[in-house]
Amino acid sequence: MKSLSNVNSLPNALIELQELFSLSVQDMWKIAQDFKTSMVYGLKPVNQKKSDSIAFGSLKMLDSFINRPTGKETGIYLAIDFGGTNIRVVPIKLNGRRSKNPIQPLVGYKVPLKVEGEYDYTVKTVSGPELFDFIVKGLCRQLIQPNKSYYLGHTFSFPCKQESLNDATLINWTKGFQNKKTVDKNINRLLSEALERKGLKNVKPVVILNDTVATLLTEAYADPYTDMGSIIGTGHNTSYIEAKKGIINIESGNFNLLPFTKYDYDLDKATENPEKQRLEKMVGGKYLGELIRLIIVDFAERGFLFGDHDLTKFKFPLTPNCVSTENISNLLVENDPMIPTKPIGPLGEGLCGEEIAAVLSITRTVNNRAARLIASTFLGIVSHIDPNFENQHTIAVDGSVYCQMLGFAQSIQQAIDNALNGRQCKVTLRQSLDGSVKGAAIAAAIAVTK
Repeated sequence: MKSLSNVNSLPNALIELQELFSLSVQDMWKIAQDFKTSMVYGLKPVNQKKSDSIAFGSLKMLDSFINRPTGKETGIYLAIDFGGTNIRVVPIKLNGRRSKNPIQPLVGYKVPLKVEGEYDYTVKTVSGPELFDFIVKGLCRQLIQPNKSYYLGHTFSFPCKQESLNDATLINWTKGFQNKKTVDKNINRLLSEALERKGLKNVKPVVILNDTVATLLTEAYADPYTDMGSIIGTGHNTSYIEAKKGIINIESGNFNLLPFTKYDYDLDKATENPEKQRLEKMVGGKYLGELIRLIIVDFAERGFLFGDHDLTKFKFPLTPNCVSTENISNLLVENDPMIPTKPIGPLGEGLCGEEIAAVLSITRTVNNRAARLIASTFLGIVSHIDPNFENQHTIAVDGSVYCQMLGFAQSIQQAIDNALNGRQCKVTLRQSLDGSVKGAAIAAAIAVTK
């Protein structure tokens, strides 16, 4: 575990922090190799996994029971996207790869699972039937015509053990969900039963998939070079196409062979799932703000920041989880001369210029490490599916951190390009807007035409 030494000034502390969080190209390839080894270990049948290799057992490598689309799938399909604290239900029209508009979302709806002071369907006391009754209740009044049949694809972005294309059992919740009564339950069975209770017998769920799989399918529908899909948002995960097997959901957020700092350990201990989702806690939007806050608190306790403030009356930075991903994003935007000023929340309240500069430096240090960690895992996947680094690969990416955090996407691409210097292989990141919902419709089309 790495931590800061007894530095004696703010400039020296910032320099040492950068060194603490830095990842060289050599460091990235070490992580990539460990990630690849963990993938291979995770793909082995249970009876072939040896106890002496348990260090590489953090990746679940879940079969999605689906492969890349042909691009010829057409028709209108319903899609449910359950990936965070909002549920989206959208009809999607597929027009074919050669169409000017291959994937056409129609009018749908979005509803939050939690509204402060009104309801909260993410807490441990909510049962599976209660949760899914709430999810489907808007269908009957907004989207469904009684004289039509609908095939539905369900993007469910939590770790599941998938038994078939339409059967997936929840392993555990992530991203702060606590609905323990649904763990070990068949998710699409809960959805089907809720549809029946609402009298929506003409809506048939035909596939359940992870959001990374959906994102991969979305870009692969139009781009045959797409062989990976990744979400970099509240949480983090990646899927890829395994030869002769189909799309594998890695559950890469649980990867744990990483260079942890004291700040990472402190954050992990305070979460609802200590010692799990270790990579996600270093790169996910749910955690980046808290990681930055912990560093700022350490700097304040060392006397480098907030010397003129009475910290007992100062909400920031002492209140856990008071720094959001939006605060971080706005801080970066605020300090980009090419972009208009935006409010930056607690990261800017009552701070002097030197303090804001220090917070900005800490933020960039944490973000840069996150981008290079993700790039390292992408390199691990490429080295598994293309050992000689000879081919072209497109990685479809969606998620709030990737799409909205200033410079984050570019940092990942640059890290990959630097690491591949001199190799024939080309790896390209492509933003996949609404990949989670579009991919659910594509998956439904594949399921129906199989």
